[in-house]
Amino acid sequence: YGLTICSMEPQITAKELEAEPLLPKSSNEAFKVYPGRFYVLAVLALLAIQQNVAWMTFGTIPDESYEHFGLSDNVITLLAAYGSIVFILLIFPSMWFLDRYGLKLTVVPSAWVLAIGSTIRCFVPDGHSWWIILFHIGHIMIAFVGIAIQMTPPRLSSVWFPPKQRAFATAVTTLAESMGITIAFLALPYITKKYSIHTMLYIQAEMSICVAVLATIYFPPKPSTPPSPTADQERVPFLKSMKLLLTNVPFLFLAISGGISTGSNMYLIMEPVLP
Repeated sequence: YGLTICSMEPQITAKELEAEPLLPKSSNEAFKVYPGRFYVLAVLALLAIQQNVAWMTFGTIPDESYEHFGLSDNVITLLAAYGSIVFILLIFPSMWFLDRYGLKLTVVPSAWVLAIGSTIRCFVPDGHSWWIILFHIGHIMIAFVGIAIQMTPPRLSSVWFPPKQRAFATAVTTLAESMGITIAFLALPYITKKYSIHTMLYIQAEMSICVAVLATIYFPPKPSTPPSPTADQERVPFLKSMKLLLTNVPFLFLAISGGISTGSNMYLIMEPVLP
């Protein structure tokens, strides 16, 4: 049953085949990378840092929060829990919005939502009063920004960066989230004890406004010329992509394991203020 077909053409090894470009060399001239991609990446990273700092504010200073504003451990836990609550409620509409309207209309308004949410917390006076409702409103707004922080890094990497730099770009924004939590636990107690809790809130508001201004100055939805062929490819429609993911067993296992890991990490972070 064996059949051998001989050919006079030279054989190409697998290694040589992998080295061949997917597109003709002349077509590479249609793609370009811009220095501005690092500015866009830096803005998103700063937004991620500031959002996580604002999110963890009162969990890092529970005693001072109760002394000045009467925030109990239950209230502090609720303020932090808004992050998960808002994420569960709005993640799918937010993903659709990003898919439909792009990076700019997702990130820039989110930066201003963070600025407003951080600023209104500064108007709460000392004492046990109904003014603490501003903390709840502010933290709901801050939690909303967290959705944009978590879902935009892969899109930004694919739209602005060539394939060899995408892992780096995604890692920077992902690391920025952890860096924000670290800064919160190190810097906020120090600033509060050295100056005051109100000064700490003012500094956060000012930093959030600065990040929003930076995002407003320059954050195009995409570069005028894509950095690679894949960056310019038409994307799978949102509903179709969700159906494909929800029927992909390996993805479901990965999502469940990631959710368990994230939940465990959140418990360790919030344990000091849990009732």
